[in-house]
Amino acid sequence: RTEPATAQTKTYRVAVCGERVSYEEYARPNLQWIKMSDWRLADFYIAPTHMNCDRILAGKVIARVERMGVTIGVVKDRRRIREQEE
Repeated sequence: RTEPATAQTKTYRVAVCGERVSYEEYARPNLQWIKMSDWRLADFYIAPTHMNCDRILAGKVIARVERMGVTIGVVKDRRRIREQEE
């Protein structure tokens, strides 16, 4: 959670470099999946490091998925970048 709890739940746009089905199975209702053609509009970006997928979009890394000390995936916060573009 990055913001204080409020009466109204904010919806975030999420780009996922990978299978959409695996993301949607666990996503909360306030997380809206974005099609690849619109990834630059994402508030958050989830990507594996495989084939440099994690380098496609800029953002602050706020979470890492690691196995045996090796980063295999990241979650990037892109909200500041989006604010600057608007």
